[in-house]
Amino acid sequence: MAHNFEEINCIDCEYQSSCFNKLIQSELEFINQNKVLVKYKKGETIYKQGAFSSHIMYVVNGYATKYLEGTNNKNLIVKIIKPFEYIGLSSLFCINEHCYYSVSAITDTTLCLIKKDDLKKLISINNEFAQEIIKWYCINDKETFNKLKSINNKHMPGLLAEAIIYINQKEYSEIASIITRKNLAELSGISVESTIRILSEFKKEKIIDFDGKAIKIINKETLINISKNG
Repeated sequence: MAHNFEEINCIDCEYQSSCFNKLIQSELEFINQNKVLVKYKKGETIYKQGAFSSHIMYVVNGYATKYLEGTNNKNLIVKIIKPFEYIGLSSLFCINEHCYYSVSAITDTTLCLIKKDDLKKLISINNEFAQEIIKWYCINDKETFNKLKSINNKHMPGLLAEAIIYINQKEYSEIASIITRKNLAELSGISVESTIRILSEFKKEKIIDFDGKAIKIINKETLINISKNG
């Protein structure tokens, strides 16, 4: 982990989320004075399941996988974290202040680290900021439950179809060519071997095609039907 002391001023920062847009200048100055800017290299662990969680992290740029660690190195990727999202909010007000999941960088990633107590202070004095934080958390929470619901109800082709549609969203276009088959398997909740086999079947059926490592959707309607009825 390498610290980067390049100045990013929170007051006129181009990376502000809708949450930080609700802060007044004095509150932005408070964050600016207390934040720490950190850069992680591709492949580095950013957040470790079970470790003590002292900060909330805000993604300035880069992409990372948020996952639950399983036995025998079998992990479940809950989502791909993109710029302007948060890491660690789930432990903000919990008595057990530990990380509930792990996060690893899949590209070089820059984060702003904010002490929990500092964020709690802003939440207590700025109602609009608090509402935006809660709104972001609720949306994120819904995505997690939808993910777990899919794993519980769908067969392997449906799970993989859902994952392919997910990584082909516009916001992930920058990383489409670096998503590995292992990433895709962990995102689907199935084995790497099953992922490779089903991908081959989808290609033969002209549902998808490959552009290097990137997966191109050829027949989106069919893929959506497989995802829904999986």
